[in-house]
Amino acid sequence: MQKKKAQTEPSAGIYYMVPDPKTKKYEVHTQLEEPGTDPVHLYFWDYISKLVASRFKIPQEEISDAYTGIPRGRVVDHAGMWIIAHGNDVDLAVYGATILSEFGLTHVAQLSKVRWEVDNHERMLPQDRGIVESVCGMQLTKTGYVPAPVKPKRE
Repeated sequence: MQKKKAQTEPSAGIYYMVPDPKTKKYEVHTQLEEPGTDPVHLYFWDYISKLVASRFKIPQEEISDAYTGIPRGRVVDHAGMWIIAHGNDVDLAVYGATILSEFGLTHVAQLSKVRWEVDNHERMLPQDRGIVESVCGMQLTKTGYVPAPVKPKRE
C-alpha cells in the first residue's frame, strides 16, 4: 500500500497520523470506507504498524498491539453533515486541511458541512502511546514528534 493522492469526492473512513522521521511531522494515512464496509482501526493498524516499524527500524512485533499509540480519527457522513471524530491529539490548525483533503472534504467544509468532534474513543491511550514512544525513541506532540531525551548512564 502506498500513499495516494488526495480524495476528490467526499468519502468516509479512518485515518492515522504517522510520524515521519525525515520531517518530524505527521503524514495522514487513510483507509476509505467501501460500500457495505466499516473500516476498523485495529485492522488498518497492521499496515500502519509495519510502516512505523520500517521508518524507525524497529521490530513490528514490539508495537503490534499498540493500535491506540499514535493519533487517529474517523470520518462519517451523517445525513450530509460530515463529522470528523478525533482524539484531540494533533494540532488541527496544522493538519486539519490535510485531513479534509485526504477525504475529499475541502469544498464541503467551505459549505459549513463538516464538524470536528473530540471523541474519547479516538484518543491515544497512555499505555499504547508509551509503548510506541519508548520503542521508537520519541515523544509524540500535537505537531509531530521530538526524539526522546537520552538518559544518562549510571556508573
